[in-house]
Amino acid sequence: VVLGQGILLRFLVPKYFKESTVSLISYFFHAIVFILVGLAPTGDLMLLAVALLGIPSAVGEPAIKSIMSHCVDKDEQGSLQGVLGSVYVLAGVISPIFYSALFHYSISEEMRNSAPAPCPEGYVPSKEILQQENPCGGYPGTPFFVQGVVFLLALVLMEKGFRLVEEQAHKESIVTQTGDYESGGSMYEDGRVPVMTPTLRKRDDFTSEDT
Repeated sequence: VVLGQGILLRFLVPKYFKESTVSLISYFFHAIVFILVGLAPTGDLMLLAVALLGIPSAVGEPAIKSIMSHCVDKDEQGSLQGVLGSVYVLAGVISPIFYSALFHYSISEEMRNSAPAPCPEGYVPSKEILQQENPCGGYPGTPFFVQGVVFLLALVLMEKGFRLVEEQAHKESIVTQTGDYESGGSMYEDGRVPVMTPTLRKRDDFTSEDT
């Protein structure tokens, strides 16, 4: 987080990428990290995946908050931050419950019998589990796969949202330009704004009123 948000984000934005592009890249790396963690056969490989890909995945949150702050007026910034805080708190309550239940099911006796596997080195199951036919196995990476899919879905929705915001900003810029030309001309039928070109006059055409 320190390297991603403190150093890498300042280096990328706005010199090389827009905030929206950085947000999409971050969510892509988030998805890859969770999928690789779910596939990692050992703890060392899991930590390696998190260490290498966790840096670019950490740059998304500040960029997203910056984009959202630009979408509301100044007097609505407090409300926006309050809503974001409420969402974070709600996610912090629901996510552990959901993923803990999913992990418990993925290593249940039923799942271990359907996908038996040798116990990893250093893992000592409880006495109750050792008495079962397959003490190890199952699908312990399921919660990480699910989280990776969630990030991919969020990536698609975010890309569509950014596209809608850009289209709306483009429409508002056209409306603003139209208002600027209300006193000097009108829009074409296709919505284009006419260019107001000054008319050149000869020196002899000026009257005393012009001066």
